[in-house]
Amino acid sequence: MGSKYDHPFVTIIMPIRNEAAYIERSLSAVLAQDYPADRMEVLVVDGMSDDGTRELVRQIAAGSLPPAISHQLSAIAHHLSASSIIPLALSPPHSRSACAMHREPILLVLSRRQSSRNRGENMMHEIGKEQRVARERSLHNLRFRHPDERSRKVARFYSITRSIHDALRAELAMCIPGTMALEYGCGIGSSNMFRLAQRRCRVLGIDISEVALQQARRRSEGLRGGICFIQMDGEVLGFGDNSFGIIYGAGILHHLDLSQALPEICRVLDPGGFAVFLEPLGHNPFINIYRYFTPQIRTPDEHPLLHEDIRHLSDQFDHVEVRYFYLTAIIAALIKPRGLQSMVLDALESLDARLFRIPGLRRQAWQVLIKLSKPSCRK
Repeated sequence: MGSKYDHPFVTIIMPIRNEAAYIERSLSAVLAQDYPADRMEVLVVDGMSDDGTRELVRQIAAGSLPPAISHQLSAIAHHLSASSIIPLALSPPHSRSACAMHREPILLVLSRRQSSRNRGENMMHEIGKEQRVARERSLHNLRFRHPDERSRKVARFYSITRSIHDALRAELAMCIPGTMALEYGCGIGSSNMFRLAQRRCRVLGIDISEVALQQARRRSEGLRGGICFIQMDGEVLGFGDNSFGIIYGAGILHHLDLSQALPEICRVLDPGGFAVFLEPLGHNPFINIYRYFTPQIRTPDEHPLLHEDIRHLSDQFDHVEVRYFYLTAIIAALIKPRGLQSMVLDALESLDARLFRIPGLRRQAWQVLIKLSKPSCRK
């Protein structure tokens, strides 16, 4: 009997776009044959699908198959896994819209790679991730449809955060005309997007909430400058390597699985660029008590950053700068007269600046501004 290596290794390439209605049957036809499964691979090249095609292919590759797929396909595809997901840095024609230029095609490689144990673990991880992403999307859609209740409850605390937002704006002011900038978790579009566009930077906003993006597009109508919005999971960025000179966000990282999100940020950040994020910390016991009694104003999956999370930033970036904000200054949020509040806030922020020189007290800050540069993930 001949060796299995009598069969040449075969690569099947399937260019697709918006094939959600047919992709399962197409892959079934390709895979349901007697050619040795370990002597072939299927390269599915997705050209910017927006109908769920990409998600279906990932499910098939991971072994999390929808019921519609035949038993025969299941028997063959159990050998297969998503061994790599490679964004292709193609140069689109100038006739494409600005947003289309950033919805990069993606190459999904199906090949025999993993044991059944690893495959099962990955399947459970993918199911857990899908459930988490669905919760986040649903809750943020609800939040953006009905923003008044949450805004009323947190407005007085966020009214004192001018200094950290000023620091974020100062970092973004370094954007030179023509730089490609990504607002990561843009919501309805921050004022920073419009400032960058006015500086003739090209700005792209991504968010998981379609409701937020609808509002963002309405806000940007008639604005001169390069701004566009795309619905996208921040843990799976559909962009080519080195796509952005600046990546920034406010209150976004603590909603994500950092083990998934940070490598993606590192990958799409240009080696000479930087990323900057405004995030909450999770160590202060008094703030955590407030969080415990107000679960309705946050999502169940969010996790204010801990010291360990910040320490792991250096796994992806050679240069990590962290600035701490608001320890005693939070007291100013309880003062109602605006003039008096401003005076107290200035005094307490000066006190905080001294207190943060003590390393142990830095963890008790409410918020941090994190600047990341010199990505090391591709070395």
